[in-house]
Amino acid sequence: MRIAITTATVHDNFRSGLLEYIQRLVENLANVDVTRENRYFIFIPKIHLQWFSINKENVLFIFIPEFYCSPLGSLIWHLLVYPFYLLYYHIDIVHLPEYRRPLLFSPCKVIMTVHDLIGFNVPGHFLSLKRRLLHMFILKMMRLSVDKYIAVSMNTKRDIVNFVKVPPEKISVIYEAVSEGFKPRKNSEISGTFLKKYNLKKNYILYVARIEHPLKNHVTLIKALRVLKNEKFEISCVFIGRLYRRYEIVLKMIDEMDLGDNISVIGYVGDEDCHLFYNAATLVVFPSLYEGFGFPVLEAYASGKPIICSNISSLPELACTEEMMFDPLNENEIATKIKMFLTNKELRDNQLAKQEEKLKKFNWVLTAKETLNEYQNCLNKRKFKARSYCE
Repeated sequence: MRIAITTATVHDNFRSGLLEYIQRLVENLANVDVTRENRYFIFIPKIHLQWFSINKENVLFIFIPEFYCSPLGSLIWHLLVYPFYLLYYHIDIVHLPEYRRPLLFSPCKVIMTVHDLIGFNVPGHFLSLKRRLLHMFILKMMRLSVDKYIAVSMNTKRDIVNFVKVPPEKISVIYEAVSEGFKPRKNSEISGTFLKKYNLKKNYILYVARIEHPLKNHVTLIKALRVLKNEKFEISCVFIGRLYRRYEIVLKMIDEMDLGDNISVIGYVGDEDCHLFYNAATLVVFPSLYEGFGFPVLEAYASGKPIICSNISSLPELACTEEMMFDPLNENEIATKIKMFLTNKELRDNQLAKQEEKLKKFNWVLTAKETLNEYQNCLNKRKFKARSYCE
């Protein structure tokens, strides 16, 4: 098979989840595809090449102008240019890593990964009615040309069926994983220098997500922290993640709740510091209102830290106990869960043991193997049932 993937869906050189998905998938496909009979054509601007550390004879990097990574350029690339590249290189299967950039036509089989349909689920999300209709048009249009869908969770599969009306048998669920950088670290690696660098207190609660309102639900978490402060429960919380849409509301709420001394808003940090933030935390909390997958849950698992999270969207698929989940719109319930996990060592130890076991089911090797099966089955017009972790 000759398989094509492009990074032109990523609009800058920011280390986004989409770019990591493409990178991890390509690198692991090259490793698990032991026959070396398949060829992977990666259409990529040179600016993205720094994220790939692969040198395999069956992986060919074909450079494209950086202009194609701009919002307008990406649209032009997919609609008018990419199809002719697929034709020129005699591609058998093109794998579209997300749905927002359709092909005008395709001379080969099309597999599309859908990470989430957040804009159709969360009230008050940033998608305007106009953009929502545009995205729905794209999905409906692509439904005619996509041979197979890959959903990153059962929740996303349900959304594709409900909103796009794709037959369930046309969608396979293939879970993602986290990078090797997320792992337990020795105390010596988390030195006092790191804590001083960010002016951190020990025994803090960590929330890793874009500072975005309302989707990431910082406001309800802030209210929960206020409940704990009113109960004279000592708290320290750290938010890391880049400032995003309507972040001013989150910052204003911290001031209004008089929690400036209890909450540190760090902003975006690099990979290595992100790993250390997890390791230095006592508890990770993830109150998001909607996730197509939910990487921070697995990142906490891999870092050996207990996590509590919302009980909606895809997060129950990743959760390993009922105790770790809460109603994300109930600040009192969130406050109660935080207090439970901070004061009950037996509960934390039990949670950590189950997290470690659950994590074994999510790794990039399995993701790559199942994706390769999808390529083969799509080309051969056979059906393939991906594994499910909803037990």
